[in-house]
Amino acid sequence: MRRHLRFLLPEYLLTWQVFACCLLISGQIMGLVSYAWTRGTATPLGYVFLVPPSCLIIGFIVALATTAQRLASQIEAELEVTNRELRWTLARLQEIQRQRKRALVHVLHGHVQA
Repeated sequence: MRRHLRFLLPEYLLTWQVFACCLLISGQIMGLVSYAWTRGTATPLGYVFLVPPSCLIIGFIVALATTAQRLASQIEAELEVTNRELRWTLARLQEIQRQRKRALVHVLHGHVQA
């Protein structure tokens, strides 16, 4: 069945829909379980209708925070690699500049000051 759905929806959208359905189903189960404790109250079905959307909202917040943290660590790792490459390039350019300066001094002043 998943192969047929792939043609209808992009993969990321299908993943988010499955995630949302799982959150809603688990929220509905939690709401129904809470009905056992709230049967004797004035609004016993309040939690049954309140918990699924709350579970969905909290689940998406947690998912977004986790994704943001994972992306931040990935970007940090890429920046460390880039910084290493830049340090090596800078050291190489400084060495080239030093060698060119020695060559210029040798041309201008001869072998005595080189």
